Amino acid sequence: MSLCNLTVIGVVCAILIAVFLKLWKWLTSGVDIVDRIAIGAAYGLIRKLDLTIVCTRMKSRSRILSDFFQEYRNMGYVLMELDKPRSQAYEEAAKQVFLSSCPKQGSNAVTWLDIGTGPRMFLSQMLLKNPTTKHVHAVEANTNSYEQATLLQQATPILKEKIPLHQRFSSSIEWGKCDPAPTAIIHDVLGTISTDEGCLKILLVRPWQRSKKCFTMYSCITA
Repeated sequence: MSLCNLTVIGVVCAILIAVFLKLWKWLTSGVDIVDRIAIGAAYGLIRKLDLTIVCTRMKSRSRILSDFFQEYRNMGYVLMELDKPRSQAYEEAAKQVFLSSCPKQGSNAVTWLDIGTGPRMFLSQMLLKNPTTKHVHAVEANTNSYEQATLLQQATPILKEKIPLHQRFSSSIEWGKCDPAPTAIIHDVLGTISTDEGCLKILLVRPWQRSKKCFTMYSCITA
């Protein structure tokens, strides 16, 4: 067998191994392939027809917020990932936090709190791309999403090292006592959910420390 043929075989094998590893990482995240295809098609239709999704109030007054959280499905998380302008806004806001971090702290200076991280920890993984991220405390109240996030975390060394997962509401943890304690917040929760988590209380503690592009007391990023 010639050297040329061996080279071709080696390249093909390398490509197949890379594809297999990518596929394995995707499958271990717990995302159902049928759901992914259906959600992608639905999102394409929404963009094509320029539709707006409107959420109504809960009809039953007896339902509590913790019950509502447990009904979250993958569709909402994947739709947020597919929304490129939204993702870019998060990246830009996070960049402002990185730039405003104290130079004396050196690299790996920012410890984040990601509220409502979801099954794929999308925002947490985005933050890890910046070398100034030390840790990301990822919080998830939804049982199904937490279990899927745990599978992804255990299958990915960098996530296992940098992202401790917490299955609870963010308001039930004394973050100041954590080691390392978070110095910035990012979250995907909206409306009354974010206010129930204490978002307003955090944002209004030191309003004079807020910059125009991000909140600097806890540098809270939302969309």
